[in-house]
Amino acid sequence: MSERVIEKTYEDDPEVREAAGRREALLRERDVARAACWRLLPEGKHGPTPTTLEYLRLYDAAMVLDDAVAVSDREVQAAERAAQARIAEARRPGRDGLLRDLMGAAEKVISADRVLRTYDEATGSAAGLAPGAPPLPAIGLLREQLAQLRAALDRRPGGATPVRPGHTRVRLLSNVWSADRLHCWAAGDVVDLDERDARDAVKREFAVEVAS
Repeated sequence: MSERVIEKTYEDDPEVREAAGRREALLRERDVARAACWRLLPEGKHGPTPTTLEYLRLYDAAMVLDDAVAVSDREVQAAERAAQARIAEARRPGRDGLLRDLMGAAEKVISADRVLRTYDEATGSAAGLAPGAPPLPAIGLLREQLAQLRAALDRRPGGATPVRPGHTRVRLLSNVWSADRLHCWAAGDVVDLDERDARDAVKREFAVEVAS
């Protein structure tokens, strides 16, 4: 049997519920004051404005409650914004993990395209022919978007995307192939390598470690 998971929203936040409760109480109090003013009107309809002291007292009370409701509205909105920010911050690690997966997949696509282009260039050189059109012309745009995403992550509060456990972030000084020859990175790329591979690349001066 599948279990339905109901996730709480910002409206369930205790501070939001408390602020909303205060607003509801003020709204009810204001409704009572307005109804009392209404009952003092001739025949319960709008007519000449009564000038009794009781009416004026109730009218002033209703006006004060109008101001209180307006203040309470702003308090509810502030509580909602704070709750939304807390939810976003609490879910940020999960999003960062998914974002790393997405960026890793994009890097693999870019690397595979680079391998294919190198292969086609070698074929063209051997055959005396110019390489054909790339099968995925938009890879260049993907590379630019990935670089922009990395830069945006580096500029955000809290710094860059965290390094995966067991990996070290390095900046490559030359073109580097992966051990299985399935991926090729260009000089200047910043990548997260397995700690052993990263140490080897730094020792052989293929890369330099960068702060994460």
